[in-house]
Amino acid sequence: MPAGEVPIVCEPAAAKARPRSPYDAKFILPFCVAASLFRDRVGIGAFTEESIGDAGLLGLAARVRYTVDPASPYPQTFPGWVRVRLTDGKTLEAREESQRGGPDRPIAPDDVIAKFRDNAARLLPTGGIAALETALLRIESAPLVSPVVTLSRAG
Repeated sequence: MPAGEVPIVCEPAAAKARPRSPYDAKFILPFCVAASLFRDRVGIGAFTEESIGDAGLLGLAARVRYTVDPASPYPQTFPGWVRVRLTDGKTLEAREESQRGGPDRPIAPDDVIAKFRDNAARLLPTGGIAALETALLRIESAPLVSPVVTLSRAG
């Protein structure tokens, strides 16, 4: 992790031990790491009032530690690695150096659509999601944006 990002997501440790709100949790690295270990993936559903009060999740987050990598190529890439020590003493490790995100490396359209569907599913019925998605994908050629507004409120 680049040293400049540490205060935002890791420090002060005492303040980062317990998210004050779902929004706050999004910017706490230990919480995000713990949530990713609890779930298949971390999306908006990981940041709820229920999750920030989950004793198991918070207990795991309290055990997360970080190190600063002075050789990190950030922000050219978004590197990360995680090492997990299991209760039986085994250690698992994974590394990734993502090339996506940011103006020169936009996220793939399919990934943006998948994230839209995931987020929209929290408020809209399945048919409403599909209709809103279609309207949004055609918005540049639409004579009016009011149908998008109407579909957005259909939940």
